[in-house]
Amino acid sequence: MHRIETPEDADPFAEMSDLIQRTVRTRLENVETVFATLEAGATTITEVIKRTGLGKKVVQRAMVALENDGRIVRVRAKSANQSHLFRLASESGEARS
Repeated sequence: MHRIETPEDADPFAEMSDLIQRTVRTRLENVETVFATLEAGATTITEVIKRTGLGKKVVQRAMVALENDGRIVRVRAKSANQSHLFRLASESGEARS
């Protein structure tokens, strides 16, 4: 579910420099790209990197943002040689807070 931008949301952007605006918009776009990739069935950071072409650090940062926002859930690996799995919060039955 996407939130509709309100005039109150747009005000902080107006006060930011062009460089900061572009950086914030790029990061938000990357988060949405990663989320869409997870919706399409990717379950690991490596899969997201391969499908999107985004860098590892970019994908990791986006995954942490999505996890902190409650949009995805991390399933911790059972051993050091396995990858953490990620699922949409709506699929795992966990509600957004």
